[in-house]
Amino acid sequence: YSATEVGEAMTYMGMAGWKTQDMIEGLPSILALASAGGTDLALTADIVTDGLTSMGLTAKDTDKFVDIMAATCSNANTNVELVGETLKYVGPVAGSLGIEMDDLSVAIGLMGNAGIKGSNAGTALRAGLTNLVKPTKQMKNAMEKYGVELVKNADGSVDLMGTMQNLRTVLGELDETTQAQALATIFGKEAMSGWSAVVNASEGDFNKLTEAIANSNGTAQS
Repeated sequence: YSATEVGEAMTYMGMAGWKTQDMIEGLPSILALASAGGTDLALTADIVTDGLTSMGLTAKDTDKFVDIMAATCSNANTNVELVGETLKYVGPVAGSLGIEMDDLSVAIGLMGNAGIKGSNAGTALRAGLTNLVKPTKQMKNAMEKYGVELVKNADGSVDLMGTMQNLRTVLGELDETTQAQALATIFGKEAMSGWSAVVNASEGDFNKLTEAIANSNGTAQS
């Protein structure tokens, strides 16, 4: 990359409040992600800094964040720009609920495999999480009827992986019509297709993506 390109990337880092040392430590990972994803360096820096901020993370989390993005893009049908677009919509909600980036990325990847990407995935995830956290009476009744549970960690944050596994177990066994009714009631007609992709992804695809993200350390560089 040219000095001009790196300078443009640093501009976005500075706009995100990064200090000199933050830039020195975070830039190698962003360079690697831009190379791996074939994306513009300044755009990649903008996506990463925005994503970190929305998830309540800091410059110190850059390496892990970038590796998770790289693993998601190389093991699911999506790319850096689309994941960044998804995070614009769901990142702030996920961050406020204490959801881990690796778990969120599994959901993003599974939706991407079903053709639900970018803002569509972001709005589906945002709406679904909001409904699970604060369901209407009708949603709550459906959750109780089918055994759908918002799984939480000991500190009260949302365990998205546990929640997805619960959904796959209790809704995955239903016939198609009943499952569609449950998804529509709990997640809403607009978001149900995205969550259906999570529920109905094959065990092989689910495990492959989960394992790739869990073992993503160094993925962007490699």
